[in-house]
Amino acid sequence: MWQNYFDNNDICYRIVYLKKIAMINDKKLAEFNYKILHNILPCNDNLYKWKKKNTDKCTLCNTKENIPHVLYECIYAKTIWNKVNLSGNSVFSAADVILGTHLGIPDVFITTCISYFIYKKWLRNSFDNVPRNINGVILSLKIELQHVYAIYSHLKCKELCGRLKEAIQLL
Repeated sequence: MWQNYFDNNDICYRIVYLKKIAMINDKKLAEFNYKILHNILPCNDNLYKWKKKNTDKCTLCNTKENIPHVLYECIYAKTIWNKVNLSGNSVFSAADVILGTHLGIPDVFITTCISYFIYKKWLRNSFDNVPRNINGVILSLKIELQHVYAIYSHLKCKELCGRLKEAIQLL
């Protein structure tokens, strides 16, 4: 499915699995990545197919809301990624966010944390039937990444903490 979506036949799923699932110590993030890779993460497109929603459209963009849309392409997610992408050495694409094939382990972890944050906001607003609002979301993400930084600095993960610090400073 992802080969067709990204028009790339060179995807090595063994590497994707290692980076996105096996090497992620946080099991909720590994499960999140598993659902993304298997296209079973609930979003309007899947929920519509499963007959749980009346539409497959994004409430903000009015386009088909699939997993890449929720996590990267929606104007809500784009605002966050544009803020993080201000650094010259961390420009993330939709394929990086979904598959992580061209990223090192620290950046795969960071893109997963940011994607999970975006998804949790989408999920909360979907359950509450409230449109997503970008106001204050950058500050909320910064606070969440600071918590992640505190945990991993305690675990002495220097390379990851260095990349997390860069991401936090961009926000």
